[in-house]
Formats: sequence, C-alpha cells, structure tokens
Amino acid sequence: MVKLLSKILRKKSEVGSIRLLNVMAHNVLPRHVFDFGLQVIVARSLQQQSPAPPELPGLRPASLADADLLSVFGTSLPAIEGRFESGNRAWLIEREGRAIACDWLGADNRKSIWEWLILQGRVDDIWHEYFEVVQEARGQGLGPRMRAHVIHYCEQKGYSRLLGNVELDNRRSLRAMQKAGYKQLVRFWYVRFGNKTLVRHGGRTHIGRWDANNQYILRLD
Repeated sequence: MVKLLSKILRKKSEVGSIRLLNVMAHNVLPRHVFDFGLQVIVARSLQQQSPAPPELPGLRPASLADADLLSVFGTSLPAIEGRFESGNRAWLIEREGRAIACDWLGADNRKSIWEWLILQGRVDDIWHEYFEVVQEARGQGLGPRMRAHVIHYCEQKGYSRLLGNVELDNRRSLRAMQKAGYKQLVRFWYVRFGNKTLVRHGGRTHIGRWDANNQYILRLD
C-alpha cells in the first residue's frame, strides 16, 4: 500500500490525487475511520520583536471556564477540557455573549511524530494548533488580526519559532500563513486508520496513534 500511494503522489497533480483517493475512500469509510492527505509544515521566526498589534474588540485569553463558549466550533466539551489540562492555550473573540473566533496554541511539552522524526523541533518551538471563526463572522479580517496578537504573545514569551501544519489542498490557509511570514519547511503524506496514523516522509514510514484528546503520540518502537 505504501508503494502504491507513493507512486500516485509522484504524479504532477498531488492535490488532485489526494482528493480523488479521499472521495473513493469516504464512499466506503467515514472520515473519522479513514483519512488520507498531504501536509505542509510551516514556520515563522520569532527572533525579532514586533510592535504590539492594534486592539481587537472582544479578544481575550480563554480558560477552562470558557469551554461552553468554545464548543460552538464543533469540539466536544471533554476534548476542550483535555486540551487545557494538557497545557494548550487559547484565545477567543467574544461578541454579545458568544464566541465568534478562537485560536489555539499547543502545550510547551508537545511531542509528536512531527518533532521527533520529521522536523527535529527545538526546545523553544511553539505549535499553532488551529484557528476557527463562525460562518457569519468570516470575511472581516479576524484571522490576520487575531494571529498578530498570538504572534506577539509568542515573541514576548521568548519562543524562537511558531510552527504549524496545513493540508496542501487548503490553499486559503497556506496563503494566509505566507502573508503572516510563515515559510515552508517540509511536506509529508499520511494515512489515518481509526486512532492510528501512518506517516511517510524521506523514504521512511512511521506509525503513531491518537489519544483521547485527539493529540498525536509517537509510537517509539
């Protein structure tokens, strides 16, 4: 199977091949059982201190007490609680008593297959987990403005790089990250079966699993 997928991805249209494979697979298996994709790891240097960004109304740090507000983005309450307990940090924009956008950073001690086998991450790296905005608030430029605040926070805390991983076919997110100063480091493909994921990069295949909080854990064997 690894050889077959590698052969498909050597063709010119990698994104087209990924979409075709997922359409074929998801006619048989739901996405949470099987998923396949090609991801890009990007990084933004935090070596230079940027000026404090303009105030963004409604923006504030989130905590476990905001779990109900954050659940509007489709993440279950137990998963949100698990993220905070694991050391993840979040910010939200609250308007009229509801969250319209959120941004998550990973925990300082996050160790996944990306750090160990693909990226060889540094001690002072920090991972940007994801950004979400409700449908009716899109198109208002909240993403770049909120990201500027998160980047400033990371600079103030002394991190050296802000890292993220994005699906190759998510062109919109890739363009937004490029505008924010992110540079592409590496790309790799993965196949997910239930709570296990096979990752292929640099001619090597690695297998890891997902824990109850949807965090990726490397299998060290």
